[in-house]
Amino acid sequence: MPNTQHLPGAYDPASAIQAIDDRQCSAVAHCAIPSIHSLYRAHVAGATSRDPDLTVFVEADSWAIAVTKISEAISAMERRPSTQVAERIYNCHTAEACIEMGESTDLELRLFEIGWQNKGPLFAERPVFLVLDPAPLWRKWLETQPQMRAAAEVLDALTDIADLIDEGYSRNDGAMSVCLGNARSVIKKAKSAR
Repeated sequence: MPNTQHLPGAYDPASAIQAIDDRQCSAVAHCAIPSIHSLYRAHVAGATSRDPDLTVFVEADSWAIAVTKISEAISAMERRPSTQVAERIYNCHTAEACIEMGESTDLELRLFEIGWQNKGPLFAERPVFLVLDPAPLWRKWLETQPQMRAAAEVLDALTDIADLIDEGYSRNDGAMSVCLGNARSVIKKAKSAR
């Protein structure tokens, strides 16, 4: 009769599956995107070789429903039969799977990762959000765009200056000169990102 006890350090498939589930639950629990548990991401190849691929996010209860919703929405935009669009859908995954596969340190940014190169992750360029509340996804996607990050940094620097003015800084106070110096460097950095 074979020994059914697991030896210390031996591979236990049930434990391995539970560990993956625990990591996914932990990762998803930290996401600020409200629809994360019903969110799917898929890519849709362009209708012609000149058309760009789209990255589509949709709320659905299953993979099949996600593909159906995506094909119907894109077919309405392109004025093509949904069956033609459905043939162009690829890499349809749950948000949890995208987070698990991604490598960005920011778990939510992993939703937008479409590949990696030497410099780091490549992010979706043309997202389509078929969700009830797209604002959290839009906000997170904007973080992947260098020009938007630079603009946000400039706004932060200007906000710091406004806060100092509101506090009624004194001319002898070095805080304003430090703040202005930071603002200048951020603005230079933003200009070079263009």
